[in-house]
Amino acid sequence: MEKRKLGMWLGAVGAILLLLSVATKLWWSGGGMGMGLKVGPLGAEACGELGCAGIDMAQIGGGAWQGVGYLVFLAGLGTSLLGLGVVWAAWTRKPIGSSRFDLNKMVVRLGAASIVCAIAFAATRPSQAVGLSMGVGLYLAVIGAGLLMGATLVLGQGVPAGNQAPHGTACARCGAPMRWISEYGRFWCDREQTYV
Repeated sequence: MEKRKLGMWLGAVGAILLLLSVATKLWWSGGGMGMGLKVGPLGAEACGELGCAGIDMAQIGGGAWQGVGYLVFLAGLGTSLLGLGVVWAAWTRKPIGSSRFDLNKMVVRLGAASIVCAIAFAATRPSQAVGLSMGVGLYLAVIGAGLLMGATLVLGQGVPAGNQAPHGTACARCGAPMRWISEYGRFWCDREQTYV
């Protein structure tokens, strides 16, 4: 499989897994006395015979745990959206980043932050949640962020400075191969002696 397609698939699957983990209540579950409890970064839900009702996270674990849950959500959402930006750039074959802003590096940094926040959310489980068993949310978050970070490594950062452009990147004017100049974030045609 071509590296670009592999990177796109890794990124898309990683973004879906990460979004699924932060937007659902798959982190802990459990219950007793005819009630079930599901917990996620944005809240909790108690389900019984009469239906389900939302529960404030502060009731389960206090404001600090709720704050960590919000960080998990924001880091996961940011990583997923930037990762989808990298996938879109690969799909449309547009250069990713510039000398001022590198989307790949941002995805790696936010992905690492997502993993740290997810582990902190799982590790700081409050004493009121002791009866709950770990769900798949943490695993989805770590795997999703890892796949997104891996996708950016597979897709790379465009063409290295001064090297030949990838196959098919030719000057629109003369057809000669172009070089990527990362300092300016643009392609250079040696024959035309100009940026394209």
